[in-house]
Amino acid sequence: MGASKEYEPFGILTASRDPKRLGGNVAHFRRIVKAAQNQGFTCKIYNLCPTGVMVYRDAGKGNFTRTGSAILPKVLYNRIPTRDLENQLYVTKAVRELQEEGHVIVNPHFLRKDQIAQLWAAEPELSSYVPFSQVVQRDVDILQFAERFPAFYLKPLSGKAGVGIYYVAMNKTRYEVVEQKKGQRVAHGHLTQAQFASWIQQHHFSKRYLQQQAAPVLLYHGRRFDLRMLLHRAQNEDFSITGLGIRVGPDQGITTHVPNGGVIANPSRVLRTLYGDRAHAVEQRARAVAITAAQAIAAARGTWLELSIDMGLTADGIPVLFEANAKPMKFDERAIERRAKERLVHCLHTFSK
Repeated sequence: MGASKEYEPFGILTASRDPKRLGGNVAHFRRIVKAAQNQGFTCKIYNLCPTGVMVYRDAGKGNFTRTGSAILPKVLYNRIPTRDLENQLYVTKAVRELQEEGHVIVNPHFLRKDQIAQLWAAEPELSSYVPFSQVVQRDVDILQFAERFPAFYLKPLSGKAGVGIYYVAMNKTRYEVVEQKKGQRVAHGHLTQAQFASWIQQHHFSKRYLQQQAAPVLLYHGRRFDLRMLLHRAQNEDFSITGLGIRVGPDQGITTHVPNGGVIANPSRVLRTLYGDRAHAVEQRARAVAITAAQAIAAARGTWLELSIDMGLTADGIPVLFEANAKPMKFDERAIERRAKERLVHCLHTFSK
């Protein structure tokens, strides 16, 4: 079938509790719809709510308007905005029914940090790049982990954007504890073992947090940095890199996210500064590991065509896998963001054939 203005091979799936409100990041939807139109496709938004499916179409000038009922396209790109919404009964029921009707739900759910760490650790090609991780089952698990690793992180299983992460480091006989709140680094002081045990008990980490070894990653001008890789894949193809960015954290920061004080850096400049003549080889190895990590997720249950992978690098240039994101947001680098939407639309189209 040739592409035309009315050809709708895919749509955006989102959700809200209020039937009168379009859920999700509307600005992000605008960019996807515009990219689809540039390639000759119509793209509507299908909003799951307690009373049914509300359909929205582009009304021009960046606005969306409710339209009548429509036949849903074969492929639905999942951009349900939160884990809580994704787990609501009316959403899970609707998604299950859509799948039973033959619709393909692309990127079907959020990823949990513990599940990704376990998945990667079980892959022979990836296990050496994954810091040791385990879910906190009991308070004593954290104390035992601290005896084994002099520095580690406590990460919420369902967290995002670095919020709620704690960094714990043994400093002589005391525990230094630092928390990342939204846009703010909070130091909890240097605690004795008794104080640390009491602090753990107060925060209820059990079955809600992942504890992860702090790998010996290299710093850039004394600050933490991450490689952020965005990947896409068309149907029957492997993942490939769409764009690579670097985020450098603030002074003494424990995460690199821009809302928490991180800044965008030029990948070539950072890698040349740190690795000199080895920079190209280090980057190529990091790219290869990111592709393998994405392929491991794609091989698991569900249909995946877009992922972002975060990693650090050791002094030897060895990648350290941190996490994967099932619903990447806008890249601040314009060239990457433009390519991302172009590739996303192309890949979604291939899954509709």
